[in-house]
Amino acid sequence: MSSVITALALLLTPASKARQRPATAAAVATRWVTLGTLGGPVPMKARAQPANVLVVRGKYYVVDAGNGVAGQLVRAGINCRDIGTIFISHNHNDHNADMGTLMGIEWTEGRSDPINLYGPPGTEAAIKGFLQFFAANAEIRASEQSMPTAPEKVFLAHDITQPGLIFQDANIRVTAVENTHFHFRPGSPAEGKQKSYAFRFATPDKIIVYTGDTGPSEHVTELATGADLLISEVINVAAEKEMLAGQKGWQLAPAALKESLMRHFQQDHLSPEEVGKMAARARVKEVVLTHLVPPVPESELQRVYVDGVKKFYSGKVAVASDLMTF
Repeated sequence: MSSVITALALLLTPASKARQRPATAAAVATRWVTLGTLGGPVPMKARAQPANVLVVRGKYYVVDAGNGVAGQLVRAGINCRDIGTIFISHNHNDHNADMGTLMGIEWTEGRSDPINLYGPPGTEAAIKGFLQFFAANAEIRASEQSMPTAPEKVFLAHDITQPGLIFQDANIRVTAVENTHFHFRPGSPAEGKQKSYAFRFATPDKIIVYTGDTGPSEHVTELATGADLLISEVINVAAEKEMLAGQKGWQLAPAALKESLMRHFQQDHLSPEEVGKMAARARVKEVVLTHLVPPVPESELQRVYVDGVKKFYSGKVAVASDLMTF
């Protein structure tokens, strides 16, 4: 019961406004909140792992669920029990680490309505595995308290096996395309099996495109055409190399590992310049940069991220912080 009291106390605490952009009107229908804005998976103090929440007509949809997503929802003033739909862009642990944990917290707090989780192949298997992990906890709690529904009837996972329309309700239509985040070695067991997606969310008053993690992609550019918001990942490889160069662990790492990681940064992610080119070609109204790599002081955000985007894109560019609202 103490966990319930703690959760309620946190919920009643005003959400931090230090990094929030105020809404233009009290009755805005669609909002996007960046819960976690750091590229992972290594946790750091300044920013949380990748996670977002889309709010439409008072209904909440989580988009990626990195480590700590439940705590970030509480800090944003959102009751975790109200999350009924979760979308996962790809099964890297900085994006999916707490999808099961979030479901488990909701069930423990008495949610009996289904929580539907949509993600790439492997998502259904991951939730089956989480249910096994959760079984002892569920048995204990059900023996102590009157739990309304078994967790396996609440946690519903759905693999997205094909691009196209993947979800629709009264508030949103969600379209997915496969992006270019993965480049597997020939013969790898993951080749052709593991997928990474970008999503387009169409609401009654706004079009929001979320790139997930991706390299340059014609499919993602087309998906973003005419969007009100392009929520894009970004990496500044030169700044990342400079940061890594001063770390002893990086200096001692095998050359092959460093080479493959640099290739991944350069080909499987978006530089500020590539984000600018995509935004200009797609004619989006505003760009929001998230999944920042490397983390830099606020005074450096313009130079490291925004200036590169603005070389090719003349529209509005914002660098997201945790708990910002767009």
